[in-house]
Amino acid sequence: TAIRHDITPQKDLEKLNFEHKKLIDTYSKHTIASKTDLNGDITYVSDAFCDISGYTRKELMGKAHNIVRHPDVSKEFYQNLWKIIKAKKSFSGEVKNKKKNDQAYWVTVDISADFDQAGKHIGYSAIRTNISKQKELEALLSAKEKKTIPQKKKATK
Repeated sequence: TAIRHDITPQKDLEKLNFEHKKLIDTYSKHTIASKTDLNGDITYVSDAFCDISGYTRKELMGKAHNIVRHPDVSKEFYQNLWKIIKAKKSFSGEVKNKKKNDQAYWVTVDISADFDQAGKHIGYSAIRTNISKQKELEALLSAKEKKTIPQKKKATK
């Protein structure tokens, strides 16, 4: 005698889980992403976030997201950002951040509110794009333009 069970649904689920893991791994490697709780403490960072910031996942988890805040960015900028996201609206903008080694990097960021299955506001998700090279080019062009614009001479008496 033999007892047989159809394990097709189990195999389908295993295949789906494998494909899902591959997708998440690809996302993590190529997307600069993070999640925080309502206080701004980090609950998730992608591999790409770790790569650009120079921090390990262990160094970031549970820490305030302002660990990457660059001192050149004004308090007013962040006050406005928090005002927007606390109102459960999305924020988009360019932000200068700071790596672990204090080197600056620039990103565009999109931040939105996260909700649980019951609709309770539980935190924030952010997706970023590295625009450091673009900012370097802008700075070079600006410096070049300043050199080519003739300066007015002061009048002498």
